[in-house]
Amino acid sequence: MKANQKNDMCGHYEVGHCYYSGNGVTESNENAFRYYKFAANKGLNIAVDFLATCYEYGYGTQQDSIKAFELYKIAAKNGFIPSQYELGRCFNSGKGVQKSLKKALKWYKLYQKNNGISDVSSKIEEIEKELERGWFRRALKKPSSDSIFNL
Repeated sequence: MKANQKNDMCGHYEVGHCYYSGNGVTESNENAFRYYKFAANKGLNIAVDFLATCYEYGYGTQQDSIKAFELYKIAAKNGFIPSQYELGRCFNSGKGVQKSLKKALKWYKLYQKNNGISDVSSKIEEIEKELERGWFRRALKKPSSDSIFNL
């Protein structure tokens, strides 16, 4: 708890994680949220990601999908690889943001390129097929000679 006294962002994140997991202290989502928020406000990307998770699921705070999305976006744009996956998931489901398969695909591919832990190949393939089906349906709705030829 000395990290708390020194205003150390990494220490605050670690204390927050202890509260989140109940490691050495009584589990408390409210305390975890408070410590994650401090570290996130100091710019620690892993804390930003965990704070987003707190907002997404209502751990220690009011559930807020929009705030969760915004925080995932901050960490993802700062290069935090797990947040790149979460951002893709938000765009894929429309949670906290307008659904966009193209943006979901972009973030899943970036996550995959950066060697993220989870295998997103099936998600990428699923989105690409859905985008192709959408293109195919649009082409059938306007049966011009060019669109039929391109099929």
